[in-house]
Order: sequence, then structure tokens, then C-alpha cells
Amino acid sequence: MDVSGDNLNCGRCGNVCASDRFCASGSCQTPFTCQSNFTAAPAGCSAFPLDLNKCGVAGTPVVETLTETPGGGIIDHPLTSAVNEGFRLSGQASSTSRFSGYLNFVFKSELFPDVALVRQDNSIGSDGADLSFEMLSSPYSCARPGLLRLEADANAKYQMRFERFLLSGKHNAGGASLATAVPLDVNAGGRACDQVCGRISPYCATGEDRQQFYRFTLPPRSAAVVELASRSFYWLGFYVHLDAFQSNENVICRLASLDAILDYRFTRGRLVNNTFAPQEVFLKILTNGNTPADYNLAIAVEP
Repeated sequence: MDVSGDNLNCGRCGNVCASDRFCASGSCQTPFTCQSNFTAAPAGCSAFPLDLNKCGVAGTPVVETLTETPGGGIIDHPLTSAVNEGFRLSGQASSTSRFSGYLNFVFKSELFPDVALVRQDNSIGSDGADLSFEMLSSPYSCARPGLLRLEADANAKYQMRFERFLLSGKHNAGGASLATAVPLDVNAGGRACDQVCGRISPYCATGEDRQQFYRFTLPPRSAAVVELASRSFYWLGFYVHLDAFQSNENVICRLASLDAILDYRFTRGRLVNNTFAPQEVFLKILTNGNTPADYNLAIAVEP
């Protein structure tokens, strides 16, 4: 009997390795090793170093001009949006009254039309005001805009530029769960080499839009390096995390974590497969914050 690699007889007869261990060289060992704040970049993968211009950049917009209607009131613009689509309002508004008026913007949910995803209330005076408002779509219908609403008082005058644009690369391409995790691309050598990006948000009542999932195969006795960049839109000090899982949903480790602020911050992590068999690895990108966060993620299996 060879006890050097037998999970039921590891090192000696009857010595059984625990379910989260494997037998190698006669001892029960952990199948994975995780290294956070890793600095070295892998060779042979075009996704490294991480380039923010390769994923999530706004393309040429389709433009519509929105103007006031006599008497003000509510104007609704129904939307059908792709998961990688963005919307932007910009322009000037003023009031014909010597008293201040208002022009408010609301994006409502595709799944729940009565739910306001984002709202911006704007006070406008006779001297005018420059206004802007932006939102990105989502893989989740509860967080995807289905309607743009403009609310104006009777004295409001405005001319707003409404832009719709697609974001480059694999933006918002992640799955909604481990079961629907999206495979990452591989290079000519058959090893994972990819860059993905997206926006995770706090809009859905049950929190599913706070996360996206990807998966890849880590060959035997090999390592993968990830580089994560993230930002938020307020100085709130919440985190964006990257967690690794096995196919049985057991957590491997937290590979990377960033305190999200207004400007992009970067970090790297490394995951090693210590076993002599290929391992399916699942990645979960998530936020614990109450405002949207953008992420950009590169991954490469070392040659």
C-alpha cells in the first residue's frame, strides 16, 4: 500500500485526512494557499498589468434632448437597458419665477416600477444651474433602470442632454450566483487570462445586486494571480471584497479587499493549488456598502 498519497491511509494505515485536506508526501495538507497583498505580476497574460482603459469605458453615446413642457409636472421616459449600458443627463435649468423652483430626476426599477433606484432633487433659481445625473445598468432586473422620470414645477425651464452609452469590455458580465458563475477566458496555453469589470450596487431589497460571480480552472500544482481595482462615489469607507470558493461552496479565502474611495485603488492576491488535480475555483466580487461601487479585475494562471 502506498501511504504517501492515500486520503484514507495517509502516512500510515487508517490515518484519514479531513474533508478539507488532501494527502501528499504522507501528510494531510491544505489544498489551497492564499496570499494577499501580493506584488509580482504573472508573465504571459495580456490582462496584466491591469489597465482600466480596457474595460468599463463609455462608448459613443446616443443623444436625445429633453426640454420642459408647459405647466411642468411629471414626464416619464420608459427605458429598456442592456446590462452593460449607462445613462447620463446633463444640462442647464432655471426658473422663470423670482422664487426658486425645482427639477428632479428619478431612475425607477425595471422589475419594480414603483421603486426609485436613484433620486436627485434639484433646486433651481432664475440665474440657472448646471445639473448632471448618471446611472449604470445591472445584471439584476431589480437594479436595472426601466424608467427615467423628470419632475418639474410650472416655472422650470430646461434643456437636458440625455445620453445612452455602452461600456467596453466584459462589463457586468458576472453571474448572479455560484451556480451561474461565468467562465473566465483562457489564453493559447489553456490557462485563465482575462479582465472583467462592472458595478455592484445596493438597490435590490434582498441584496443580490451587491455581488457578481466568475469561475476558472486552476491546474495541478499551479497558482493564479488576481489584481483588483475599485472605487465608490462617496467618502464612506466601505469595502469591496474578492472571495474564492470551491465547487462545493466551501470558502477558500478572501483573496483581496479594498477600502473603496472616490479614486481607484489597487491590490493583488495569489491563490495556489497544492493538489495534484485541477480545481474549479469560483470568485465572488461583493461590497458591504450602501452606495454603488465600480470594480475592475484581472486574473491570470501563472505559466
